[in-house]
This record gives sequence, structure tokens and C-alpha cells, in this order.
Amino acid sequence: KYSLRVLLKEVVTLVGFRAKAKQLEFIINVDADLPNELYGDVGRIRQILINVINNAIKYTDEGTVTFDVGGDIVEDILNLKLVVTDTGIGIKPEDMEKLFKDFERLDIQKNCKVEGTGLGLAITHRLLTMMGGTVNVSSIYGKGSTFTIELPQKIMGAEVIGDFDADQDIEEELEDVVATSFTAPEASILIVDDNEMNCFVATCMLSDTKAKLTVAHSGSEALEFLKKESFHLVMTDYMMPGMDGIATLNEAKKIKGTENTRFVILTATALAGVREKFLSEGFDDYLSKPMTGKQLETVVKRNLPAELVHPAEKSEANGINDINALEEPGRNDSQVNKEVTVSRRIPKIDMSIGIKYCNNSDNLYKRLLGMFSKLCEANIKEMEQSFGEEQWDAYRIKVHALKSGALNIGCNLLHEMAKEQEQAGKEYISEESTETQRIKAVEYMKQHHEELMDMYRQVAQMARDMTEE
Repeated sequence: KYSLRVLLKEVVTLVGFRAKAKQLEFIINVDADLPNELYGDVGRIRQILINVINNAIKYTDEGTVTFDVGGDIVEDILNLKLVVTDTGIGIKPEDMEKLFKDFERLDIQKNCKVEGTGLGLAITHRLLTMMGGTVNVSSIYGKGSTFTIELPQKIMGAEVIGDFDADQDIEEELEDVVATSFTAPEASILIVDDNEMNCFVATCMLSDTKAKLTVAHSGSEALEFLKKESFHLVMTDYMMPGMDGIATLNEAKKIKGTENTRFVILTATALAGVREKFLSEGFDDYLSKPMTGKQLETVVKRNLPAELVHPAEKSEANGINDINALEEPGRNDSQVNKEVTVSRRIPKIDMSIGIKYCNNSDNLYKRLLGMFSKLCEANIKEMEQSFGEEQWDAYRIKVHALKSGALNIGCNLLHEMAKEQEQAGKEYISEESTETQRIKAVEYMKQHHEELMDMYRQVAQMARDMTEE
């Protein structure tokens, strides 16, 4: 059972930022008389909508993306109709039959500078078929496309969705983030993540709370800390080499003294239904990466004992821009090679996105750019080793970290490329994949690995140049 109104607001909030960044007009029309209380796989529906609307935004350089929500009622079933129309580049007639195939990219020559491969459409088609729904496409090449999704959903109540005010919600998501509004000097927090950048950002953004912050770079290291001392809150990454976040949680709960410890999972896997999965595994809360300072603050405050949380003094509420005491962590001092191979796609670092994920701190963002470039060659070496040995699960974990790091600094193109490579890795290791799908997944990873590494070096050099300006 779910609320259609809440689902639509979540989707519009997630995709609205991207449409705004491209200066597209994003129009949402929702039939106010639609039933609000429905029964279905809300997680998968959210994933489908995000895939289709993001795809429309991706291939539209100017004009509009329109999202129409309607449907017909037959007895206790709503035949939900979701239509996404864009004024983008359109699809050639001969490419229509390829549209929902795995790892297909249409009109390569025209789309060479466009982020993404359209992999999400294959997943969309597969999920809709499993839920008894359909997706149809009409397109005029050079003028735009329309994707029409029809999906039966059971009606669970008489409440209607009413007037849908999406713009207000998007604006709230884009509000400036302020420094932490509370202190907790008696609280102890353990941050577990194998990614140096993630640890650095989290510790910087939480430094104003005055809580005792401890960092572990693996699940096993976290367990050693938990055996020696007690923590009020443990925030752990999910996808880590060796022991992932779930395994770490299971082992941690066996340790004496963790009975009252709260555990929060951090993950860059922002698919719908993930939160419910982690909560069912025993986590107390969930946070999607990369996170804003406001999101991190909300989750930390919610999970610390109330008696340890105190309102911050006004003089303490602006310290985020003055972080100079923390040394930049790093695994080696190798510098990024100045000789960067030029990719056929040109990356851009959007400072507004990066600064948003750095709590609106120019200083923190500049330090993050420096770390991104500093860690580049060490990370590439690890990815090259996993790739050469065809250790696809290990390779997937490293690419997953790159996906998060790229978005942290504001490079959407590198983020999308890493995301697609990660998806191929997931396809390979999935128990549900056929042998043909696994072969295709490996072919995709091999075909795009060199370009991803070149792009990583290029973006790292750009980041380094930005810190030297």
C-alpha cells in the first residue's frame, strides 16, 4: 500500500533538479481525481519513472519535458497512465526496435556528447512486463519523443490525490544548506567507509557537532573499534570490499556493548525499495550518498540519544567555512598524469552541485577537489588490477565508489559513465542473469573501461587545475 501523491513528489523532487540545471521547462500535470491510496510495487514504479524522465531530460537540450499522470478506473483497479513527452533529439525509425535492449545506445554519432547509454530503458521494460504493465514509444526524429506507461494498480481507499503542487517541493530541495544546528559533545560516532573522500566529507560536515568522530576504512576495522569502545551511532557504507555493510552490522550486533548502538547504512544505490530492504536487515536508518549537510544532520540528530543533543549557539552555526585543522587523508601522494587522453565526450564540473554536497562550503569543496585528483592514480591502479584479473565484483565496488565521488565534486558525465559500468557489473553477478546477459555485461565493461579510465584522469586533472586557480 502506498500514496500516489508521495510517490510523485519523490520522483519530481529527484528529477526536477536535473531539469533545472539544464534550464528546461519541466511541466507536471496530475489528474486531481485520481485515487491516492494504491497497492503495488512502489519501489519499482519510482525506479521506472526516474529512468524514463531522466532519459527525457538527458536527450533534451532545450524546450520542455512534460510529465502527465492520469488513468481510468475499472471496479477496484486504476489503470494508471504515465506519459513523458520531450522536445529532444528523437529516435530514428530503424532504432525503435533496439530501444529496450540491454546495452544498446542509439544514434551514436549524434549522441556522442550525451551522458548515459539508455540502459535504464531495458530495465524499465523488464520491470513493467513483470508487473503486468506496458510501455510504448512514439517519436519524430529531431523533434522529440513520447513514452507512455500503462500499469494496473489496485485501489485501497476513497481518498483522491487532489491538487498537486510540485514546484514548491523542488524549491525546498534546492534551499541553501546551513551549518549544523546542534552540538553533541558527549556523543561518539563511528564512520565506516573504504572511500577516503566519503570519510573526509562526513567528518568535515559533522565537525561542528563537536561529537567524537572515529573513522574505520573497512568492516573488520570497525569491529575492532567496537570491541574496544562503545559508540552511540555507527554510520557504515554498504558496498565495501571483503565485508559489506550488512555483514558488518550482523557481526557488530554480536559484540557486547552494542545493544543500544544505532546503525545507519550509507549507500550510493538510490533505487527505490532500497531503504525498506536495509531496514528489514536490521538497520535503524538509511542515508543515500552523496548527501547534503542538511540530510546528514537530520539523520544523525534523529539517531543520537535526545539528551545528548543541544541547540547550537549562533556563533557556532557557521564554522563549516573555516575548516583548516583537518589534514587531507590519502593513500599515496602520486600526482595525476598531465598527459590525459581526450575522450569523445567532454566532461564538465558543475561547482554548484559539488558545493551543495559540501554544505555550501567553498573551502571544503576546494579541499575535496584536491583529494579527488590526489587519489585518482591509486584508484585507477586498483580498478585496472581488478579489470585485468576479471574480478568483476571487486571491479564493480571500485566503480561504485567512483560514481559517488564524481557526483560529490559535481561531474555528472563521469558519474553516469561509472554508474553504467557498475550496472554492467551488477548484471554479471546477478543470479537472475542468463549466460547471454553475463556475456553482454562483460563485453560492455571491456568496451567502456578504457574510456572510463581516461575520463577519470581528465576530470581529476580538471579538479586539480581548479584547486590551483
